[in-house]
Amino acid sequence: MKEKGGKRRDPKRPPVRVSGELNFRTILVQMVSAAGTGYFFNTKRNRLRDKLVLRKHDPFVNKHVLFFEKRKIRSI
Repeated sequence: MKEKGGKRRDPKRPPVRVSGELNFRTILVQMVSAAGTGYFFNTKRNRLRDKLVLRKHDPFVNKHVLFFEKRKIRSI
């Protein structure tokens, strides 16, 4: 079996996963409410981007408040 570049691949070995190469650009971060309620959610963002600040609904105070990025959870 031939792949790109005309190289032969060993049929016993699975092909290399190419689509996974770009996954290191995304990280999972924890967003914490600025209202001080302790409410948080997790979201993804680009690793090269600045820290996130979002305005979303906090169910504990039943209002829209700012959410600040607290910490990185893991790379995706």
